[in-house]
Parts: sequence; structure tokens; C-alpha cells
Amino acid sequence: MRFELLPTQRELFEVPHDEPTDLALYQGGVGSGKTTAGVLLGYTLATLYPGSRGLVGAATHTLLRDTTRARWAEIVPRRDIARWTADPDNLVLRNGSQVWFRHLSSPERLASMEFSWIHVEEGSQVSERVFRALLARLRYNRFQSPPGLARRYRLFITSNPEESYGYLHKAFIAPETARANWRYIRAPTTENRFLMAHKPDYVDLIRQTVDDEYYRIFVEGETGGGAEGRVYRNFDRAQHVDKQVQYDPDRSLHLSFDFNVDFMVALAIQKRPDDVTWVVDEVVIRHGSDTDALCVAILERFAGQRASIVVHGDASGHARDHRGGRSDYAIIRERLKTLPGVKLSIKRRRSNPLVRERTNAVNFRLQNSAGKKRLFVAPHCRYLIRSLEHTKFVPGRFEKEKVRDPKDPRFVIDHPGDALDYFIGDEYPFKREKLGVVSYR
Repeated sequence: MRFELLPTQRELFEVPHDEPTDLALYQGGVGSGKTTAGVLLGYTLATLYPGSRGLVGAATHTLLRDTTRARWAEIVPRRDIARWTADPDNLVLRNGSQVWFRHLSSPERLASMEFSWIHVEEGSQVSERVFRALLARLRYNRFQSPPGLARRYRLFITSNPEESYGYLHKAFIAPETARANWRYIRAPTTENRFLMAHKPDYVDLIRQTVDDEYYRIFVEGETGGGAEGRVYRNFDRAQHVDKQVQYDPDRSLHLSFDFNVDFMVALAIQKRPDDVTWVVDEVVIRHGSDTDALCVAILERFAGQRASIVVHGDASGHARDHRGGRSDYAIIRERLKTLPGVKLSIKRRRSNPLVRERTNAVNFRLQNSAGKKRLFVAPHCRYLIRSLEHTKFVPGRFEKEKVRDPKDPRFVIDHPGDALDYFIGDEYPFKREKLGVVSYR
């Protein structure tokens, strides 16, 4: 079989040093050919080194099944397959090489395993502990080296960039830790000429729907955020906090809830003309939070509401037992329907949007790549403002940092930001166009 490789894919294949172990981070934008590069390299190693054993891993079983494993099934010719078992998920080639497919939820799952090569899909979603455990697994030696090919262990990571500096940046990119056999390869989306020929407007469509930081990370393939790692990177108090943001009882009111034991919040949000959104108020109860009490405070605050009310919030509130078996949303419905003449509706979804998707949607509303701002906050929403200014990502992960000790200098109440996420996720979801597989000939 012959494959035409992109320039950065060829960098991943060709090892420019004589070290016995090669470690490579292949970091690229959406549609840059990362998964295909990893699968092709894994298949090549399994073919060239008879009797080898490789691991293909990802953070979750779903990601592994729907991306990398599916691509293996498309690429590997049936004539090369001796068997492919489902449990355990092992592919055995006719030359005796094995390829194991495993999700990498914890280092303990890797105990006693040995491999000659390892491919980690979406390494930014895998913890540093797992990564370090994988390095210790590169020791399987019962495989053959054809004449002219040196025996070399290889671990290669294909990944979207980290949104803030994490362990991948430290290990592969930071100049103070640079090593000859720890290689970093950056693959921008625009390099994929197969994709550009198939869909010439792909990159332009992305630019129209994301902010500059997202474009730099997920199209140009650069690590984002630096050490600061702010979740709401586009929020600027001077530009987004506006005294003109005021409540209008004759305009539809959106209430977005975040439910917690120690802190409960509802944001009051109204849509304005010209696709502008105002956060007009926040209702907060701290210490011994109670959905019923929060609703009482909302009824007092918005007793004069004359237009409709739409409720948004944490999806878990639909299932949570609360005071006699009622869910949070059941309590909200019972309380808020008492407003005379006001139509009440509740947005319902099975699960919350991914943190990455909903926070990118908020950042896009705060400011898009053209510099347009469409989300503004009233000055008295002090908890939300603090949340937007100070909430950070866990280094190297798409998770919000949770610091609950008020004495900790990193302490910030992130719940108001979550409530805003849920509203934006419902009304202005971040839509990343799904592209079909691009064939390589």
C-alpha cells in the first residue's frame, strides 16, 4: 500500500536521531490529519516489525471507538488481519504483530503491560500520570527488526493543542526541557491540501464562528492561554461591564440556574436587538443553598415581570431529589408559575454541553474574530464578574479549576460562570461543523 503524506506527517514518520526511544507530540488544528497520521504510523510499525506489540489509547472508550479504532478499520487491509477480537479489543496481523486498543482512564489499568510502540489519541485529554505510566510500558522486546531497520521504541501523541500550558507543553515544547528524542510537530489545518481541495471554504467558515484565540489554537495548532489559562479569556471588565445594562419587565426574561450545596445562583438574562445579550441581574444564596428559597428571592426581585420567562441551567437539576423527592426544576416550575399572566417554559436537555464547547461559545459572544462584542453585564453582578475574570482551567485540561477554600489565593466562585455557560449553550451553541473522512490515495 502507498500513502501520500503531508509534510508534517512525514516529520512524524521519519526519526532524525539515533536514540533507542523516540517520543513525538504531533499537535494540530481541526482537520489537519492528526488521527490519520497516528493510524498510518502505527500500522506501518506493526507491518515493518513482525511480532511487535502496539497500544492505541485514548482518554475514553467512546473517543477511542469513534475515531482512532474506526480509522484503523478503514485503513488496514483485510488480507493483513489474522483476527480482531472484541473483548479484549486486540488486533492480530498475519505477521504476528498485535495492536491493543484501550481507554486510558488511570495508570493502574496499564499494570504489567509491555509494548514496543504506543499511540495516544488526543493526548491533551490524558493525565500526566497516565503519560508517565505509558513511558514505563515501552519495553516489549519480542519482535524482529528487518535488515537495515534499527530496533527503536516509539511513543507518539496526536492531539489538539492544550488551551493552557500543561504537561505536554512542558515536556515537548518548552525550550528549557528540549531533548533530541522528544520531538514537537505542529500541523495547522491549512496544511491539509486534501481537506482544502475537498472543502475550500472550511477554514473561512471556522473563522466566521470563533474568536481569535480559538482560531489560533484549533486551526493554527498553537498551545493557548499561557500560564494564566483563563477560561473566559475574552472578558474585559472595562468593555463588558456597562451601566446601560438594565432590567426591562416588558422583555422576555431568561433565568439560568446552577445548583450547588454551598452556593446557588440564578442569572437574569435578556436578549436585545442586534443580537446583543444583557446579563441584567444575579440572584445568589450562599451557605445552606435551597432551590425553594432561591425561587422566593427571584419572585421578589422580578415581581413586575410582564413578558415570558424561560428557564435554563444544570441538566442534573431534572433528576436530583430535593425535599420530598421533587427535582430542582419541579420546584422552579411550581414557584415561578405563580407570577400572574407570565408564560413559563423550561429548556430541558439530557446532559450539559462539554466544558470546552460551552466556554468557547461564551468567549465568542464576548468577542468574535472581527472584534464584535455581543455580551454585556450589569455592574452589580459582582459574583459573575469575578467568575469571568478569575476562573481558570486545570493546567493542560479542559476542566475548570475548583478551589473551594476562601483562604486560597486562587479561590473564585465559578458557579455564576457555569450558569452563564448553560444559557449560552442553549441559545447560542458553539457549532463545530463535522467533516466526513477525507480519503488518502
